[in-house]
Amino acid sequence: MSGATDEGAESEIRFLINDINAFKHFLMSKKALPGERYRFTDHCYRPRNPESKWTPKDLETKTMRIREWHEPLKESKLLFSKVEIFIKDDMSFKKSIFPNGKLEIITGDISLLKLILKDWDFEFWFKIHKEEGQLFRIPHSKNPFNIALEKIEGFGYSAEIEVHVKEISKIEDQFKQHFTFFQEIMDTFQVTYRSLPSLVAEKLGL
Repeated sequence: MSGATDEGAESEIRFLINDINAFKHFLMSKKALPGERYRFTDHCYRPRNPESKWTPKDLETKTMRIREWHEPLKESKLLFSKVEIFIKDDMSFKKSIFPNGKLEIITGDISLLKLILKDWDFEFWFKIHKEEGQLFRIPHSKNPFNIALEKIEGFGYSAEIEVHVKEISKIEDQFKQHFTFFQEIMDTFQVTYRSLPSLVAEKLGL
């Protein structure tokens, strides 16, 4: 999922939606264009070694996962992600260390990927199942962008916006421009810079 591009790494902000009907109605009223649908399960892992064992706090900045695709149906991927978090007075977000957002280590059958992680001394931690996902193109007059709307098992509805520009000041500007589109319905969601794995781990009581 991508927004405005300028050859920068992925930066992201997530909406935690408390009124999905109002949010969807708003998108339709603004003639948001429905795009690709998708479903997948992220199987999250952590090291077994007690000296390096990750805590839920570590999920704020790094995640090792197997992405098992359900729609469209395709091979699973072993992914590693690492981000920097920028806390600002009026705009906080996370920015990927890697150009494409996640480091794609290998693609293949999920059983093979599980064996690889076992050999690397990683253990299964928890899963994130995205029951429904769909991209929408937002026809913002100054700067059209994409938003991904998702229903996550045991967590609820959320949406994410990404930008792909290099300079931190430009990233902030892009997010602020996108936010103007949602001014009418800011009471239907909360904005967070936290990673989805860390939010789901918290919800699971890990």
